[in-house]
Amino acid sequence: MENIEYCYYLYKVEKYNSKELESIFEEGIISYKGCSIDSLMVRADEFSLEKLKEINGYEAIYVIKIPKCFMEPLIKNSQIEERPIPIWLPITKKENNDTIVARLPKEYVYGIYLKENDAFCENYNHFYIHDPAGYEFDEAQVKYFFEQKCLSWHKYAKVRSGRSTEYLYNSDVKNEVWKEAKEEYNELFNKEISKKNNL
Repeated sequence: MENIEYCYYLYKVEKYNSKELESIFEEGIISYKGCSIDSLMVRADEFSLEKLKEINGYEAIYVIKIPKCFMEPLIKNSQIEERPIPIWLPITKKENNDTIVARLPKEYVYGIYLKENDAFCENYNHFYIHDPAGYEFDEAQVKYFFEQKCLSWHKYAKVRSGRSTEYLYNSDVKNEVWKEAKEEYNELFNKEISKKNNL
């Protein structure tokens, strides 16, 4: 992977308050619509301050920035070339085990655009990867696996969605499920950071 690409999403807020800002920067975004980023936010082609200024009807817009390799990994001949990472931590589930409340980690909250101040404030907790132990895949990720005929990952994502958060976390930690992926991505992203700092 030579150049890191990102998926951007806009989480629009009609009424802004500073307590909510602090909570989202510190803890992430809560979804009451399950593990579906598309049901909560709008995808953007890029991060553009000028385009944010053109959006009306909202006091604030949170910008979510997730590595594209997590959401839409490169797949060749139905085989994963880049390791996808689940992005939702389930908080509560219905009796049929469908997620109803989940948290998107703070690491992917890139920042917030405040309409009143006409300014963008970057999140001090923003990073490129979180600890995915216990997390579930987004519905868009699951759909992508299926559309790309990567059925082993599609099945794996479905199995994870049927497990409790506690079970997933304990199993992930015990079996070091994400250890290799975290090490690989941390090295990759740290190189990217160093490259930018040296510009």
